[in-house]
Amino acid sequence: RKFSFTPAGSVLLALAIIYGAIVASGYDGKPALRGDAWYYYLTATSLLRDHDFDLANQLPGRVEDHSGEIALDRDGRFVPKHNIVLAILSLPMVAIWDKQGAVIFNLLQLLLCLHIVNRWVACYSSPIAAAAATFLIGVASFAPHYVYNYSQDILASTFLLLAFISLDRSSDRGIGLVLGGTAFGIACVAKFPYLIVLPALMFLLPSKLSRWLYFGVGFAAPVALLLAYNTAMFGHPLITSYDRIANFEAGAWHVGTHRNDFSLEILPH
Repeated sequence: RKFSFTPAGSVLLALAIIYGAIVASGYDGKPALRGDAWYYYLTATSLLRDHDFDLANQLPGRVEDHSGEIALDRDGRFVPKHNIVLAILSLPMVAIWDKQGAVIFNLLQLLLCLHIVNRWVACYSSPIAAAAATFLIGVASFAPHYVYNYSQDILASTFLLLAFISLDRSSDRGIGLVLGGTAFGIACVAKFPYLIVLPALMFLLPSKLSRWLYFGVGFAAPVALLLAYNTAMFGHPLITSYDRIANFEAGAWHVGTHRNDFSLEILPH
């Protein structure tokens, strides 16, 4: 029996080869774990080695050098400012391959994200057209620049797309609605601004109340975990790490927040 690839499998293999070459080349010669990615990795390392979120013994150099990139919990410990979902989901690969495991996980999640795009487009076009569109997205968009990385954005986008395709293809089935709600909940927990996508998802939900309940149950599970984490770490379900940013100024630690960066006064004082 001859072995053959489907269009979806072929484009996935082609992208895997291209992305593998990007990783092998080192992209731009700089470390893959740069910027926020470094702190995602430190969070994963802390969970693996110490089984906690206390980053004090994980941060390289002086703690003061990480001002603005860490948070203070309710007990004054230095904990992750950045979202923890990526670190948690990638723990097995980081445990096996350390920094390389983080990059491998990122490569796999990007391929999964594009495969979901392929499957969704194929619902409304031919398999070949869907594969061609996916390939173009994979090589002619921002995607190649995210290959040699460890990106929370790709993770959140993957779950968001999974929510859309789950609701679009299985909105008449309870399990599809629960899966869609859970995927959307994880996407929102991983990237808070994605909550604004909810009105678009509502168009894919049936009008029956029972279907909304299925979706709501799935959505509530990851959100409940986030609220419990916030309560345990920062003392209130609606206080996040971005409200407890540790800034070292004038020889002392101060708590800052990102809320003001996203607030706009409609009327002047």
